This record gives sequence, structure tokens and C-alpha cells, in this order.
Amino acid sequence: MKKVWIALVAMVGLTAAPSFGAVSPLKCLVGTDPSVAGDVAQIIAVRNMIDASCICSSFDGTAGKKHANYVKCAADIITAQAAVPPGNLRSQCKGTVKKFYAQSTCGLNPA
Repeated sequence: MKKVWIALVAMVGLTAAPSFGAVSPLKCLVGTDPSVAGDVAQIIAVRNMIDASCICSSFDGTAGKKHANYVKCAADIITAQAAVPPGNLRSQCKGTVKKFYAQSTCGLNPA
């Protein structure tokens, strides 16, 4: 009986331990939590704003219109939207969206 009790206490302790630790942030686009449910719509809205403000074809690789300038243009919008109160881009999605634009070809010289 003593061994069973020790095993039970150990199991409860192991399963309960994570709940006493730090709360892990909900990742962007991952899980079923209600706060994650709006990620796709938020990302689409931010991408539409970026497409309207940072027109890819206007970044042709010349001075001031290089890839880094395009990424900065997009990052400024992403950061602004992550700072705006509820209904906009969650802070956990900032990096996800920035990565889309960092990997784009906008502002690269085709030659």
C-alpha cells in the first residue's frame, strides 16, 4: 500500500508541476484557444495593409527602394498593428508575419 501511495503522489506531483510554473504564451496560429482563433483574420488584415502601403513593385532595388527598405516598411506596419488594442495582430504573431516579408523578393535587384 505504501508503494502505491508513493507512486500516486509522484504521478500527481508530475502532472501538477507544469501548472505551477510560468504560463507559456500561446503561439501564433497554434492551438484551439479562443485568442488564437482570430490569428488568420488578423494576419490577413495586416498583410492587406502592408500590400496597400508597401507596394512591392515600387521597391526596385535602387537607393531607398531596396529589400531592407521594403522589410522596414512592412515591419513598421506590423509593429503598429501589434501595439493597437484588441482585435488586431497579437504580439505572438509579429515574428510570424515579419518572416513573410523578410523572405520576400521585393526590393531585390532582378539582375
